[in-house]
Amino acid sequence: VDEARSFDHSVALARASGARLISLHANAGDSAVAQMRDAATLLERWGLPRDSVTFEKRVHRCCDDPVETILDGLNRIQPDLVVAATHQRNSIARFFAGSRAEAIAHNVTAPPLLFSSDARSFVRDDTGTLALKRVLVPLGDDVESAAAVRTATWLANLVGSESIELVLLHVGGRGEPPTADLDGYTWRLENVVDGDVLGSILAHAETA
Repeated sequence: VDEARSFDHSVALARASGARLISLHANAGDSAVAQMRDAATLLERWGLPRDSVTFEKRVHRCCDDPVETILDGLNRIQPDLVVAATHQRNSIARFFAGSRAEAIAHNVTAPPLLFSSDARSFVRDDTGTLALKRVLVPLGDDVESAAAVRTATWLANLVGSESIELVLLHVGGRGEPPTADLDGYTWRLENVVDGDVLGSILAHAETA
């Protein structure tokens, strides 16, 4: 985690869930630890106890390639969630194209939460309160849809908000959401019969 927005979200999520937070830096000298963001300083800014999140900074070395180094470090940590920053700024299409965060996201078993520098925040800057109200969940086949819904409801539980609305989006014909996995959650299904999958997701993401 090296960008302010992704770090803010990782600290807020760790506090909400009681998780242990580890910042991982690849292939750097020990002096890099002092330059890494500190959770206690951020918590103090939010008016919260400095020790309300268990936080650790780690510098990991193993490989010449920083992506391989991060993946090796994550394999040792076995996290429940990976939060990373990307440097693609113009759209979700570029956000997922050619970034190190994408390479990491495709090679970890834990859910990845990726932030571009201009992504909207769901952490309040002054209090650190999580304010996640709506999640867009693109659906695929039965297996993909079930996995997407499980991850979205897991995130809702992690945030601890009972008022989150899940917007289930299916492009191409009519989709059938795994309703058994949605018991107790507020959700609605939107079917786009015709259209480009990526374009439809981007359009709905603007309003979600």
